[in-house]
Amino acid sequence: MNTDLRHYLIISAILVVLFLTVLFIPINRGKNEVIIPTPAEKVVLPTKIIPKTTVISPTLIPPQTDTGAREVELPQGVKDLATQKQELRKATPLQLTGFIISFDYAEDKFIVNLQEPKVDTRISFETWLKANYPEIPLDRFEIN
Repeated sequence: MNTDLRHYLIISAILVVLFLTVLFIPINRGKNEVIIPTPAEKVVLPTKIIPKTTVISPTLIPPQTDTGAREVELPQGVKDLATQKQELRKATPLQLTGFIISFDYAEDKFIVNLQEPKVDTRISFETWLKANYPEIPLDRFEIN
């Protein structure tokens, strides 16, 4: 007998046995038995006795009108910085000769893209910044 033929016969015999096993497993199982519980004797459980409590009526508290924050006047430099930063942010993206300014909201910084030659355009940017927005320091700008 050929070896390949013998392998096919063995494999097919195994498959037939597996098929018959799977086929007869559900048949040989017993019927599903339904177990109905029998009623147990009535057992009286003790109840917890809760002592009577006194009722406290709510007290009305008047609404608070004071926030607790001190009203302090901000220094003029802080006000000017905030105003100039807001004005420049509203003007972005701003394209000027030699550089473009945009604002990165995630980093809370202005992005300055300098054109070539960068040494000259950086000087013109810093001059423009001092003339138009003197309160905004250079550390608020990322210069590329």
